[in-house]
Amino acid sequence: MKYALMTVLLCLWALATYSQTDTELVGSNSFDGYYAKKSIKIKYYYIESTQTHDYSGNWDFDGDGKKDGLFFIGNGGAHLYYHLEVVLSSDHRSRDFVAFIEIDFPVVSNVSQLKTKDKQSIFPQFVVSDFDSDGRDEIYININNNYTSIPPSWKRKGVTSKCLLLDYKDKDLRITNYKF
Repeated sequence: MKYALMTVLLCLWALATYSQTDTELVGSNSFDGYYAKKSIKIKYYYIESTQTHDYSGNWDFDGDGKKDGLFFIGNGGAHLYYHLEVVLSSDHRSRDFVAFIEIDFPVVSNVSQLKTKDKQSIFPQFVVSDFDSDGRDEIYININNNYTSIPPSWKRKGVTSKCLLLDYKDKDLRITNYKF
């Protein structure tokens, strides 16, 4: 009786888990299937061992004519959150935003999705575009989750929103509020 009950519970758990999973992501956290299905042409690689979404080679943030590195690295939790890391080709220095810029669904969206979003919505979470028409791409990140707070050092610089824009200025990435 004990084993029968355990078997029934295990089957129910498996069924519930399967029904809540997007079939494109079963067995992996990679977005390869999603990008292929949507015919999105982007350089992208998922590294399962480190839970890293690697978007390197798509955008030039520092304006040196070379594509930069952009990564979202998993925290290893049961519900994965990914922190942003950017490596600029001009100095090869890592800008790692662990514990501050974290999102749970680092799939790149387009700017038209951002323009139609409700200001309270958490999606899209990640968009890259030349928002200020200066010839360099900027990164929009929506860190609208319950546990991330804006660091005091950012607050002192005027950052008050969880909708952020990362822009290369004065040889570094600057974080500001995204203005809708």
